[in-house]
Amino acid sequence: MQLRRYTIVRLILEDEGRILLLRQTSRNGGKYTLVGGKVQVRETPMQALIRETYEESGAIIREEDLEYVHYCYQRKSDMINMILVFRATKWTGTILNREAHKFMHVAWFPKEELPEKTTKATRHILQQVAFGSSKYSEFTAKRLVIL
Repeated sequence: MQLRRYTIVRLILEDEGRILLLRQTSRNGGKYTLVGGKVQVRETPMQALIRETYEESGAIIREEDLEYVHYCYQRKSDMINMILVFRATKWTGTILNREAHKFMHVAWFPKEELPEKTTKATRHILQQVAFGSSKYSEFTAKRLVIL
């Protein structure tokens, strides 16, 4: 079986101790996730994150305001995601759900009080970043490795 491979970018957008999460539509899983998406051909991860952030949430971020915080290798049954995680505390624009076909809503949550329906990968990434002990982790259905 040929595995699909993607480079994914995710943003931890912080504001006054809260982080921005998007709630997926039922068709897309119905859970809360971080802003982000796939890096397209001819764009860098930072360019992809700036584009995805605006497309999904209306937030405008600048490359110089992005801080790299974590890399997560995620293996699923038919794909491998290489997830680059950045953090930003500076942004402009109006926060709103700009992709209603993918998300039910966008909301701020205290870092320590994530909604019950947060994806396992999002919880994992946020825990790794909060502990600050590792810049690399592996997240698969069968095992979890933190280096």
